[in-house]
Amino acid sequence: MEYCIRKYKTSDESALLAVFDSNVPEYFNPEERKPFLDFLQEGVNGQELYEVLELNGSVIAAGGYRIEKPGDARICWLMVERSQHQKGWGKCLLEGQMKRIEDSEHFNMISLMTSQHTDEFYEKMGFVRTDYKEDYWAKGMHLVMMEKSLKKQQDGT
Repeated sequence: MEYCIRKYKTSDESALLAVFDSNVPEYFNPEERKPFLDFLQEGVNGQELYEVLELNGSVIAAGGYRIEKPGDARICWLMVERSQHQKGWGKCLLEGQMKRIEDSEHFNMISLMTSQHTDEFYEKMGFVRTDYKEDYWAKGMHLVMMEKSLKKQQDGT
């Protein structure tokens, strides 16, 4: 199996919509498809890094981060094609993004918004729950806000 992680290109749009659709309704509310499409068409700019993961030449996952506010990198639209769940692809993408964020001098925190269906995945990656709102995404799909504080070494220590 050969895989690569590369920056998003507009030609990836239809493949990423298929990845999104494979995760409806358990992981995404169908009404989130339009905001995701808007993000792909308009949102990927200098404030974001969005990447795709290709396996044997096919796009099977994507994710990225954007600057939420000074010092905060917000993980956004991390998804893996449904048939590829539990194979480590989400972890692979997220670890790479976290490494770039941690290596940057611009961030002291990573935040994200997820649901109760994936919060355990992020807990295993070191995130802690900071807020919870029932029925936020849809009836029965709750918002879980999570953060991971970055410990930065001071110069000379």
